[in-house]
Amino acid sequence: MFCDYVKKEFKNLIQKYSFIITECNKQIIALNNKKVELRILYDNKYSYEISCYLKHNMIENSFDIHSILRYKQIKNYYTSHICQAVSEQEHIYCLHNYLSLLENYCTEFLKGDKNAYIKLNNFVLNESKDIYNEKEVLHIKNLMQNAWKNHDFETFVSLSMQIKDRLTKSELSKYTFAKKQLGASS
Repeated sequence: MFCDYVKKEFKNLIQKYSFIITECNKQIIALNNKKVELRILYDNKYSYEISCYLKHNMIENSFDIHSILRYKQIKNYYTSHICQAVSEQEHIYCLHNYLSLLENYCTEFLKGDKNAYIKLNNFVLNESKDIYNEKEVLHIKNLMQNAWKNHDFETFVSLSMQIKDRLTKSELSKYTFAKKQLGASS
């Protein structure tokens, strides 16, 4: 049934980009042309979530549509990152939303523009690094708070130096104070 919904809703897109259906069952429909694979997945057992992924055949990673929208800085798209469907109406609604997003914002990816995929891949990698860096900064700030509470100014200064460009005004003041304390004790 899911496969039938996708075939019906994506009929024009399938024709326009010369996709052929390479897999079709209750949980997945895979569409391929010479350059691109478009996968629409349906979790019909637990979350009832429908998701959409694009992959260039010369690039290792596949990308969900929301990564593409973040890359393109599309702010006013269907904001829920989860599209859940149980009824026929919900399936058609979710698929129609994905189709609209693909047609309006993903044409270069559907056409198989390798440079677009390379740029997207770099964006996703940088986004991952940024998330990692944010977590690392938060971890260091937590250690700084503990050092400050324990009057361990040496540790506080050492930790602060690792993220000096990310310190708040309050943390910079504490850093200056801690450095003075260390200077006075030596």
